[in-house]
Amino acid sequence: EHRNYIPSMSFYLLLALGFFTLFQYLHESRKVFASIFVAGLMSFFLFNQGYTVHARNALFHHPLYLWQDNFEKAPGLSRVHNNLGKAYWDLGYFEEAKQLFTSAIEADRYHRSIHRAQPLINLGQYYLISERNPALAIDFYEQARAINPSEWPVWLNLATALMWLDHLEWAEGILSEAISN
Repeated sequence: EHRNYIPSMSFYLLLALGFFTLFQYLHESRKVFASIFVAGLMSFFLFNQGYTVHARNALFHHPLYLWQDNFEKAPGLSRVHNNLGKAYWDLGYFEEAKQLFTSAIEADRYHRSIHRAQPLINLGQYYLISERNPALAIDFYEQARAINPSEWPVWLNLATALMWLDHLEWAEGILSEAISN
């Protein structure tokens, strides 16, 4: 959407100038009904645009609304699956979140390859927190670290899972490596 701001601004500016020029021409040539029609058309267009903006802004009220709308419009994109899953996770719907994190990995459509790490980190969180399975969580964190070692949550979460398993020296090594990177 952000790529449309400047072109839209130019389009609507020219459209408004055209309407006002037409309205002025009709008013000066004393065509009353045509002037009223153009004024009504401008008002309708303006109110319609206002309603559309208001309706669109309602999506930004909650992340779940925004990502559900994105999911409906772009169901094949992994980022949408992952972020909708994160919104469900934040609301406590862990099973729905897990399904969406898994479908993000299966879809395998990312804008940038480093984003492949994010659903793996989120699945690791699922297995660590919901399933209390730190060993499986470590597998996901290691996969994420291999994809994007600059993603700091993977280091923190990996160390946390290792501490759950009482591998304190390994966790210390992971945190030292994270600090040096």
